[in-house]
Amino acid sequence: MSSQSRFRVIVLVAAAVATAAVACGDPYVPTNPYDPETAVQIMVTGPDTLFSLGDLAQFTASSVPSLPDTAFTWGTDTFYNNQTFLGQDTTTPISSGNLYLASQGSGQYRSIAPPLEPNVFNIAITVSIGNIDTTEQQCVGETNEYSNCFRVQFRAPRHIVYRNVAVTQRLTRIQLRCPDTHACSPVAVGDSAFIWVDGFDALGRQIVALTSSTANPPLGDPQVTAGAMKYPVVTYVSRDSTVAIASPVGVRVCRVGGRKTGSTWIVATRGALADSLQVVVH
Repeated sequence: MSSQSRFRVIVLVAAAVATAAVACGDPYVPTNPYDPETAVQIMVTGPDTLFSLGDLAQFTASSVPSLPDTAFTWGTDTFYNNQTFLGQDTTTPISSGNLYLASQGSGQYRSIAPPLEPNVFNIAITVSIGNIDTTEQQCVGETNEYSNCFRVQFRAPRHIVYRNVAVTQRLTRIQLRCPDTHACSPVAVGDSAFIWVDGFDALGRQIVALTSSTANPPLGDPQVTAGAMKYPVVTYVSRDSTVAIASPVGVRVCRVGGRKTGSTWIVATRGALADSLQVVVH
């Protein structure tokens, strides 16, 4: 057979194989859903953001194709944390998601330690399916002929997806106090008093880092200064700075200094939120 004839035969065979593949599909594509090479689509639905301490989020999942004998396994992943709260400093920015989202079972999560807005923690919820027994070898010490190696058996998912949810605490109300009541005693000229602010989210919960009525962390980088917070809770302004001046102290306190006899209002604002207290100087 000539070289030209052999070339025609090869082309015809290749064309026949391609036609059969198009008509019948690739017979070698993996179809076992427990095989990690098999294309299994997992869809997760639920809220994108939790805005309050104690917020509940319900997530649901489904897969194509479905695995009738295996339930979904839910969890939380680690994430990059550039904030530190609750008076604790950290030497690493990686935090575990379950410190801020507590699993309630069956895809339900509760916000337990949200950062104060505008800080947001983007925490990945993990959803896995197709858990099977898996064995791998682990070794202790140097990998040489004297290594102490053993086999470990565990349950490993064959398919896993991640669904991000933003966790934060958005204030819906602020309230000033001086420092124990919503009123201030008169201040003498040259003397000073202190005004405190409390913040509340939509569920009526106070700021996570400031649940103590006397907590007033410094303003700064929480990765450098233990207990620091990046942003003040409110901005203070004196309506008449000739009567009294307002100077912030920490993230929630205002020092009011009496300058001359009279009265003025100390106003605290946070976005569209506002509250005020009258200060009398004598």
